Amino acid sequence: HAVNPVAPASVADDDLRRLGVGGPDYFLTLGTLEPRKNLPRLIEAFAGVPEPWRLAVAGGKGWATSPVFEAATRTGLDRRIDFLGYVPDEAIAPLMARARAFVYPSVAEGFGMPTLEAMLAEAPVLTSRGTAMEEVCGDAARYFDPLSVESIRAALLAELASDEDRAARISRGRARAAGFTWQACARSVHAWLRAMATA
Repeated sequence: HAVNPVAPASVADDDLRRLGVGGPDYFLTLGTLEPRKNLPRLIEAFAGVPEPWRLAVAGGKGWATSPVFEAATRTGLDRRIDFLGYVPDEAIAPLMARARAFVYPSVAEGFGMPTLEAMLAEAPVLTSRGTAMEEVCGDAARYFDPLSVESIRAALLAELASDEDRAARISRGRARAAGFTWQACARSVHAWLRAMATA
């Protein structure tokens, strides 16, 4: 996806409501609802985040989605979680712009495109340690153990506790995302092919 950042001030509360977000104070996650996205643990962790904070879940239904909705009901968070369903590409940047942070708790990814989209959209990233996301995000993200509800919760609360390094992480993310271009990918593949040819 081509994600171009938009200024948070250009996204009105009414725009958020039209996209399905129930309030201006929210964390965002994005991806098809399926087990590897680890949403039940994120929801359990979010139970420790105080009101008025909300969780906006963007993404179409995949398979084995019932544990996601069961976690929302079990924790009593149904009224603080907004399931947005599939969102078109043009809605991603506005959603990212106003989010407190983009949270990606996936336990398995080949690359982790949504974290790259978040960095391009200038949203702070909270994501899983020990996965492809570390390679994508480098020092631009706040990391947690995706198998630990407590670790995810601690990352969410730390994001609320201080603005101290928020701008710096956004800046590092923007710079890091700029390195992921098709041209850079082509150069990397070309260099690898040359190395293989001479090996």
